[in-house]
Amino acid sequence: MFLMLIFSGILAYGQTKTISGQVRDAQGNPAKFVTVTESGTTNATTTDENGNFSIRVKQSAAALVVSGVGYETQTVNATGSNVSVTLKQGTTELAAVVVTALGVQRQAKELGYSTAKVKAPELTQAKVVN
Repeated sequence: MFLMLIFSGILAYGQTKTISGQVRDAQGNPAKFVTVTESGTTNATTTDENGNFSIRVKQSAAALVVSGVGYETQTVNATGSNVSVTLKQGTTELAAVVVTALGVQRQAKELGYSTAKVKAPELTQAKVVN
C-alpha cells in the first residue's frame, strides 16, 4: 500500500513537462516582460530582458498564449520542449490616464485644469551618491 502511494506521486509528477523558449518582435529584437500563459489555466510566466521564458505545463501538447502591451496576442502549440515565438506589433493605442490628488483617475481631456506630464527619463533619473 505504501509503495503504491509513492508510485502514484511519481506518475503524477511525470505528467508535467517544462517548455522553454524565446519571444521576439517583428524586427527580431527580444520581447521583454511579455506574458506566456498555458491555455485554459492560470499557469503563467513572463519573459526576461532577453525574451527567454520557461514554464512547467500539465499537458504533453499544451497551447501557449503569448501576450504583451504593444503586441498582438498569439497562441502557439507547444509540442516540443523548445518554442520560438515572433510577435506582431499591435495596432491598439493606450489611453492616457491622469491620477488626481485624491487618487481618482480621469482622462486628461475631462479635467478643467492643467496637468503635469512626467516622462520615463525623469522617473529613472537618480542623484549621484557620494
